[in-house]
Amino acid sequence: MNSRKYLASLLGLLCILTVGALTASRADALEITRFDADRVNDLSPGTDLTFRLEGTPQARATVTVSGIRQPITLRETDTGVYEGSYTIRSGDRLANNPDVRATLRQGDRTTSAMLAEPLGTMAQGPARRSTQGQGRAGRPQIYRFTMEPNRIEPGTELAFTLEGTPNATATFNIRNLARDLPMTEVQSGVYEGRYTVRQRDAFSANNVTATLEANGQVERTQLAAQMGPGNAPMGSSRQAAGFPLEFTAPRNMAEVHRGPVEVKGRSAPNLPLNVHVEASNPLSGFIGGKQSILSSTVTTDDNGNFSFSFDPPAITVPGTRYEVSVSGNQAGQDKNKQLTLVQR
Repeated sequence: MNSRKYLASLLGLLCILTVGALTASRADALEITRFDADRVNDLSPGTDLTFRLEGTPQARATVTVSGIRQPITLRETDTGVYEGSYTIRSGDRLANNPDVRATLRQGDRTTSAMLAEPLGTMAQGPARRSTQGQGRAGRPQIYRFTMEPNRIEPGTELAFTLEGTPNATATFNIRNLARDLPMTEVQSGVYEGRYTVRQRDAFSANNVTATLEANGQVERTQLAAQMGPGNAPMGSSRQAAGFPLEFTAPRNMAEVHRGPVEVKGRSAPNLPLNVHVEASNPLSGFIGGKQSILSSTVTTDDNGNFSFSFDPPAITVPGTRYEVSVSGNQAGQDKNKQLTLVQR
């Protein structure tokens, strides 16, 4: 009789342990049952991205997007339902079809899922586009070549991004300054390279070109062709026909006094301009004819205004002429403006 009671108790204990193990196993199952995003027309700065995830409740949900440095946190708005949004910033560098991954964490357990569809409605990232022609080895293609920030000033680190055929060799050149600077393929078909502007560098977007080499063939593009309004493609010179470039102060042949001379002007908004100033002394034997005073780059503000200053030589001679030259390029069109000032 006692043995029967013992056996019954043992069987009951085994049932309790089995049920507990099954319950714990179900509790340990961390999963994402759904992950999607609101598709957008483009991935430019200012665009809102919205994500939704469904899975194990009471966990921590985040989304990582290639080209955005920090993860995006999702908040649990209902049991097992997580939502969050992010506004694209000017410093973000998103490809046409970035990788988007959701991660769910609970304690020391983690699970993740990739977004099945592209974020953009018109997205055809380099990897997606290249698969259409993988069956034949053809000429490499360049889809986009950009620079950030959009200003060229001494000490600024410029980041160049090229999108095109994947698994190729990409380089960029700055005319008269640097050749064949390597670009690294940071993700499929997206290449990055960097250059820090030095004190005496003077160049504009028109001086920067990129080269993509694959299958024994080479494709090239010019940065200036994509630096106009709306990243205008090459050949849109009609858009640049009204591209202004003029001096607003001082007037041509104006007399200047000793000390710094300030020059002001107007051009297209956010446009890099090359600036050169030479002094031409009437007494060529006294100082030495023409003398370079300034060689630099300035960028117009959002309204198209620009200004810069130069210092006359330590020894000034009345009648010295300062030849001021400003040049720029927009959408493949070059413009140059001259101003002459006279030392009083």
